Parts: sequence; C-alpha cells; structure tokens
Amino acid sequence: MIFLDFYTKIVENEIMNGFLQRVLEEMDFLQVSKAELSRAIEVPDPTVRSWFKKDSIPAADTALKIADFLNVSLEYLVTGEKDESKKSEPELSDFEKNLLKEAAGLLPEDKVELMAYIAMKKSLYRALRGDNGKIAIVKDC
Repeated sequence: MIFLDFYTKIVENEIMNGFLQRVLEEMDFLQVSKAELSRAIEVPDPTVRSWFKKDSIPAADTALKIADFLNVSLEYLVTGEKDESKKSEPELSDFEKNLLKEAAGLLPEDKVELMAYIAMKKSLYRALRGDNGKIAIVKDC
C-alpha cells in the first residue's frame, strides 16, 4: 500500500508538472503574464503564483477556465496530446500565429484599432475584387 501511495504521488507530480509547463508555454506564446491570467480566470494573483511554485494545484473547474483562456483544450494541458478528431478550427498558419503573438502585446485600445484596420482592408479588398475573384485594376482617366 505504501508503494501504491508513493507511485500515485509521483504520477500526480508528473501530470501537474506537465500541466504547468504547458500552461507556461501557452502563456509565453500569447505573451500573457501570470497577473493577466489571474484576472482573466478570476483567481487571486497569489493563488496563481502558488501553482507555479508548486505549493498548490488548480481545481478542475479552474483548470478548465485556464484552458479556455489560453484557447487550448483541457486534455492538451493535462496530457500534452492534441485530439485531432475533435479539432473544430483549422490550424493557424505561421503568419496568423505571429500576428496573434504581436497583437497580444498591444493595449486594448490598440487592439480595437487593429481590428478596425483589418475590417477596413477586407472591405476595401471586397470592393475592388471583380466577379472572378481577382483584384480589378483601377486606372486614372
């Protein structure tokens, strides 16, 4: 029985270490601080910091909030494996990943401005595109 308890603790530790490592990797990718994570999932900052010091672990419902905030599955954070059969969104291109990474560091008002710029460019592109889907060349008269 002692061996089973010891083995269970080792497995729990490995799962938690992997979980926290993947959370940190996703936070780094999105350029999100622990304070921002804390605010987003509505958990006190000292509690979040204690997880990374390995003093405590997040509850299951909190782990789900973390996964939702980081836009990954809970399964991925726990196991490190992505379930391709449940994939609902296409994989992001390198360009899209870089755009998200750059946008993550912007102030909220700058993010709104960026989204407005993208919407304007899309609208302009659609207006210039001909029926065949190609950009129409407009010449001055």
